[in-house]
Amino acid sequence: MVDITTLNGAYALLVVEIIQLCLFVAVLGVVSIVSVTAMRIVAGALLIADVVALYFMVAFGILLNQEMIANILNTDNGEVSALIDWKIFAWGTILGIMPAFWFLRIKITPTTVWRRLLIAPVALGVLAAVLALSPKTTNWIDKNGLDLGGRILPWSYVANTVRYFDQDHARYMRDQVQLPDPTVTPTGAGLVVLVIGESARPQSFAFYGYDRDTNPNTRATGYRALPTSDACATATIGGVACILSRRGRDERQGVPEEPLPSYLTRQGIKTIVHSNNTGLPRLRVNAALVGSQLAEICTQDFCAERFDHSCVSGICDDIFPDGVLLSGVGDIAHSALTQPTLLVLHMGGSHGPNYFQKYPQKYAAFDPVCTDKFVSRCDTEQLKNAYDNTIVYTDAVLGELAHALGGVAGLKATVLYTSDHGESLGEDGYYAHAAPVASAPAYQLQVPFLVWQSDAARQAIVNAGVAAQHAIFHTVLGQFGLTQGGVYRAENDIFAAPN
Repeated sequence: MVDITTLNGAYALLVVEIIQLCLFVAVLGVVSIVSVTAMRIVAGALLIADVVALYFMVAFGILLNQEMIANILNTDNGEVSALIDWKIFAWGTILGIMPAFWFLRIKITPTTVWRRLLIAPVALGVLAAVLALSPKTTNWIDKNGLDLGGRILPWSYVANTVRYFDQDHARYMRDQVQLPDPTVTPTGAGLVVLVIGESARPQSFAFYGYDRDTNPNTRATGYRALPTSDACATATIGGVACILSRRGRDERQGVPEEPLPSYLTRQGIKTIVHSNNTGLPRLRVNAALVGSQLAEICTQDFCAERFDHSCVSGICDDIFPDGVLLSGVGDIAHSALTQPTLLVLHMGGSHGPNYFQKYPQKYAAFDPVCTDKFVSRCDTEQLKNAYDNTIVYTDAVLGELAHALGGVAGLKATVLYTSDHGESLGEDGYYAHAAPVASAPAYQLQVPFLVWQSDAARQAIVNAGVAAQHAIFHTVLGQFGLTQGGVYRAENDIFAAPN
């Protein structure tokens, strides 16, 4: 981004640091007007938060941009436990808590309120002067604002948390506009299963030319692979919203609308959600079950499989492999013989950094694997082995799903699989996901698109070039015959010839 070994690069870094210092002084100056004690507390809290944030930025090669804040605020105990080990406590104590405690004990002689009133204006004045005297550097900062905004502490997590609640949370968790109803009712019975993967990148799928056989089960059960496409986001909440939107990748170009499951529920279609993840928008469905609830209704060996670990770093939780999502699928399939049904399976998938803990060990096709959550220290091949094993396990879940549905005589069933976004494994220095979409590498943006159909439902794919995010909504409507009026678009239905 900038070469700090050159004079210009070093000067640019100096300007960025001055900006950071001036903003920090301005904020503390404002707080000091209320109370010097309050200023101490705020400074200490920000120091500890900065140290924790810096740990994750260094450990996982991430930026604290809006996408990453969305990930953090939509995680669960299982994902949190995967990120925590003794290093973060040592790092936080030595670099954060101890200095903050020392700072709180320093004796500060308060000046008059009038002098404290001048701190913020003076700091902002210095900031304005520095920017005015550095037009080239200011221009560089402006061009790289998104990247810098995810790196500079504490402004990265403070500003992007505000943006998240103002934009993402407000968009996906509040009122949604109802879509126009179709002029027809669902035709016949049948089952559509929408499987939403997590952090699954097509570069690690044998279907797309990968030199490892990561797709033995889906290939054997008759899945068809459609071309890859780019996700609209590199975080779960945004990526899933596009998959479930009738606007697809253009989901954010307009007011928030009801997602696919909610729309189908209003049309009289039975809608069920099985989730082993977080980040779904607000849904109105007939039933929604999570891992612990699904485990209670599991009656098959596959959904009863468990991880070899249950507690990590002192945090214990009901953490289940994605096989638990298939609990009750047989009953749902038989019910769909007489009632049109949508089943959404939201996978935990390949979310890192603990890839080695995201599959039962019997599915470890590649070894040795990296078991260090500090993934930037992992051997490249061992990191890929761990990640590829998660793809092999996802493939096993999809294969088992096809077996279960194919065993129900006469059932018209369609399975659509794609992922919320991809994943980086160290390529070009990137790890995990949540890079800014405008500059994200292909590994984080590209997603797979697989299709399976039972014999009773099998159709030719005549519109294979549609991006998964554009295709899902309209292909599902087509399977239920909701093709007249409403919002259906034939050109986005993979089974319908464009008008």
